[in-house]
Amino acid sequence: MKFSLLLILQFTYLLSYLDSQASKRLSSYTKTSCMGSCPAFRFEVYMNGKAFFTGEENVERLGRWSADISDSELQEIKSIFEKNDFFTLEDRYYADISDLPATYIEFMSDGKEKKVMDYYGAPQRLKQLEQEIEAIIERLNWVKIQVK
Repeated sequence: MKFSLLLILQFTYLLSYLDSQASKRLSSYTKTSCMGSCPAFRFEVYMNGKAFFTGEENVERLGRWSADISDSELQEIKSIFEKNDFFTLEDRYYADISDLPATYIEFMSDGKEKKVMDYYGAPQRLKQLEQEIEAIIERLNWVKIQVK
């Protein structure tokens, strides 16, 4: 009886661990608003193949949306960060200028985590990464999440 209980507890722990690993966030991409018509939204990608988009203002999709991401798309997202040497970027690109939108990008891989803020003066490779992420956002099949 004790052996069966121990086996059940170990199996439950393993399932819990695997579920927590699958639901870990791979990346997030946030654009903030400005005094004008800047798009403001948040995009999140999880290792379990789920993506979420929260449109705040000046975007086609307002509210909360979800999409499924294939393994190849997850790999594509990882490769975008790798080819643009994301972990070697500065943490912050900023100038004392008012009313620009900021872009915040987070990426987690192999136990490393990095967050970069792009407000002004970012290098071309960061701008390229942003364009590629936005292209992925646009081609996903988004489904509106209904609030109850």
